[in-house]
Amino acid sequence: MSSALRTVFRVALLLYVAWGLLYIARTSFDVDGHRVFSLWDDGMVSMRHARNLAIGKGLVWNPGEAVEGISNLGVTLVMAGIHLLPLDRANTSLVFQLLNLAGLAGCIALIWSIARRVFDSELAGLTAALGAMACAPLAVLGLQGTDVTAICLIVLLACNRIVRATARGSAWPSDVYAILACGLVCRLDFLVVYLVFVAASPAFERGRASLSTGLLVLALTLGAILGFQRVYYGDALPNTYYLKMTGTPVHLMIAHGLRQQASYFGKSALAVAVTLAALLAWQRADRRLWLFGGIVAGLMAYDIRAGGDWLSEYTSRFFAPALPLLIITCAGATVRVFERLLLRSDRSAGAPASGGFTPVQSIVCVAFGVIACAQFNAPVAFWEWVNLRKETMMRLDNAANVRLARYLAAHTDEDTTVAVHYAGVPAYFLDRRMIDVLGKSDKHIARQVVADFMPGHSKWDWSYVLEDRRADIIDFRDRGRGLDEREDFRNLYTQVSAGGVEFVIRKDSLSKLHDPAATLSAIAVP
Repeated sequence: MSSALRTVFRVALLLYVAWGLLYIARTSFDVDGHRVFSLWDDGMVSMRHARNLAIGKGLVWNPGEAVEGISNLGVTLVMAGIHLLPLDRANTSLVFQLLNLAGLAGCIALIWSIARRVFDSELAGLTAALGAMACAPLAVLGLQGTDVTAICLIVLLACNRIVRATARGSAWPSDVYAILACGLVCRLDFLVVYLVFVAASPAFERGRASLSTGLLVLALTLGAILGFQRVYYGDALPNTYYLKMTGTPVHLMIAHGLRQQASYFGKSALAVAVTLAALLAWQRADRRLWLFGGIVAGLMAYDIRAGGDWLSEYTSRFFAPALPLLIITCAGATVRVFERLLLRSDRSAGAPASGGFTPVQSIVCVAFGVIACAQFNAPVAFWEWVNLRKETMMRLDNAANVRLARYLAAHTDEDTTVAVHYAGVPAYFLDRRMIDVLGKSDKHIARQVVADFMPGHSKWDWSYVLEDRRADIIDFRDRGRGLDEREDFRNLYTQVSAGGVEFVIRKDSLSKLHDPAATLSAIAVP
């Protein structure tokens, strides 16, 4: 039975990779007869930083402006390495997507390994692996270019190190902190996970003795990152920290985060309840599961404090790294329940949980386990993952942004300044000085004080964009945020339609636009 289950796992993993390749192909699009690959817009903000670094213009969004518009330093450095390859901009995202697919396959293998060891069951390993393969948020967020895959991989590597050591009867491994340090390099807010490991270590043999090592690695890693950022950018923390975590009423942020978490767990409450009941009944003394629970709780608390994510229908990126641990525990709990129901009378003590199952019972157990794990899915992400006809995340927006960037590259002067709501795709495909109207890469906007809250989209300052930065062109497809209600804006700018794109241009910057076929018109009063 064990060899058969491993064969099923290997075949399923190959099919998973093939499906991932198909999803990557679905995210691409055609522009002017050329196939273009792109990450979701936030990922392309990092890609612009990475490209500028690779071509010698610095780890910045705009050359010459020392602003850290990223929160994923380590991931962006990997992207910079991709830009050293002989590829054009239409294909660099494809390489990063393929790296993420490899990372997802690694996560699945680690989930399989961890579940097998924690629950002493090949069946639990297979159930957890299949449940993770069906977990669309992990796949979609990863292949769209978020940091979720990298963070999940590091969390699982660290958990696997603990599980392997304790399974052999060894003490808490101090070298786990080297793995966790990589998480801090990827994202500073990985600090939440790091601190959970530090807090959990005294519960393990010789874990208390390793606390000094853990704290020393933490201090050295944080000191190096914060020191570099302070020297390079003038701020120890990324600009995105000031944008998202300051200047907004804290109670609104927490309330928004709580609503997102309540909505998410409202859909998976039954799976969580059954999992907790099974583990408390039969494996409550397992300190490894308490470690997993601490990580889940820590990420949940951080997500709530951060106010959740702006694309919450796919599952918050801040909470998504907890999903593999939820799936592992849910799969193991399912096997434990089936073990008690089917094998109570004849299972020999100490035998693997799958050892006494018949093939039919094993299939039923796995099926129920995968269905239980599927409760951790987000419906929007799930249907996008499994339905080949479903439009992928932001694909149409990405295509429109590439068309705009290519038009402006062909028909505007190099010194043209362009203000954008989408700070990723158009900025990556256009070598112009850009203005990020939502503040990821703008210190002034990021430090605004506002009365409302929407994750990552609460702050803007039109007077600053129009008068101080004097944007030559503004991408005006997103007509929200009150810009068209300003009389000064309508007086200063005119609408342009040309080459299948639309934008507004400053009237005294018309000489920077070179397209005799462009149509100009007054901006309509809303």
